[in-house]
Amino acid sequence: YMLARDMVENPKPDPRHLIEVLETLSLEPDDSVYIGDTTTDLRTAKSAKVTFIGYLRSPRWAERLKEAGCDAEITDLSELKKLLIKR
Repeated sequence: YMLARDMVENPKPDPRHLIEVLETLSLEPDDSVYIGDTTTDLRTAKSAKVTFIGYLRSPRWAERLKEAGCDAEITDLSELKKLLIKR
């Protein structure tokens, strides 16, 4: 399922964008994880009360995400499975 920013009235970082996705998929924020690579993604997840995992794609964005308070970080998508099993 995809809900692009030009398909919603209130795109991210407004949490309603993410909340609309969760509602469409019949998911609760507590049962969901948002994976993103910017502080905008982090703000969106936190505002929607969804756990955020930062994808550290570059040193500059890694520093920004760490400073902003990610719940967890990954540098390779293969790390995701381990994190989600712990959750």
